[in-house]
Amino acid sequence: SVLSTCRTTAAAVRHAVSWAQPQVIQRQLQTSKDIDPSGLARCFVEALLMATDSKVEQAEAVVDELINFNADPRFVNMAELFGIAKKEDTLPESDMWNLRQF
Repeated sequence: SVLSTCRTTAAAVRHAVSWAQPQVIQRQLQTSKDIDPSGLARCFVEALLMATDSKVEQAEAVVDELINFNADPRFVNMAELFGIAKKEDTLPESDMWNLRQF
């Protein structure tokens, strides 16, 4: 399976998020012992962005599943979430701090 080739739980969860499969997310998070908080937060951002697309039926359930597993908002890149910067862009630390104050 695709998930068995993932090196990290976050990578497996990211696949499940892109497939809009909350049950797979739940299974991955429940069986894992190495959940990376920043990786989970990136998955959370992807799920939130997906939820803005009304064509994805399971998006809300995906977001709920990640909230249930306490995706840490401290690791959420607000610039990415609000489309202020692309993933590849980097902002000075002072600007990132200001964006986190939303």
